[in-house]
Amino acid sequence: MNAKYKCVGHPASVNKETDEPYKDEYSGCGNEFEGKVGPSQGYRIVNGEREDIPTGCTVCGSIYVEWTNHDEMTKQWEQEAAPSCPLCDRPLIPGQSINDHHLVPVSKGGKEKFAIHVVCHSKIHHTFTEKELADTYHTWEALRGHPEMKKFVKWICKKDPEFLSKNKDTQQRKRKRRR
Repeated sequence: MNAKYKCVGHPASVNKETDEPYKDEYSGCGNEFEGKVGPSQGYRIVNGEREDIPTGCTVCGSIYVEWTNHDEMTKQWEQEAAPSCPLCDRPLIPGQSINDHHLVPVSKGGKEKFAIHVVCHSKIHHTFTEKELADTYHTWEALRGHPEMKKFVKWICKKDPEFLSKNKDTQQRKRKRRR
């Protein structure tokens, strides 16, 4: 995704094509363009913070540009930098969509816990008994290898990282967990 900018000008803004200065020295040409974020052409200090300026305006050359899709790109970067769920590999976004899972249940002596999506955690515990988790499905590879979990991972990978849903219990699963 490219950054989107709008030229806001500066005192020396001139039109590259006509070599004429703009009448309102701070208005810039208003040109909207896309560019990469970094390497920067320079930087400026805004409210005491360094702000990189990735490129100049493609029409007037002004380095005073306004980043118009900053929030959208920041969200994308946060998702790319976020750790991923060990089951579905979607980014883990801090908040109510994450909780901890013990590969070996605490009741069976498990201590190590991992951050995982709530919906993935719920699916694991709706599919397996604690005995099955402790004896057979105590690795991420084993969990992902189970046919029902394969189907779930294929489905959940298409959902937003903050997606929440309840797994429905079948009567058979309820009886299985009571044993």
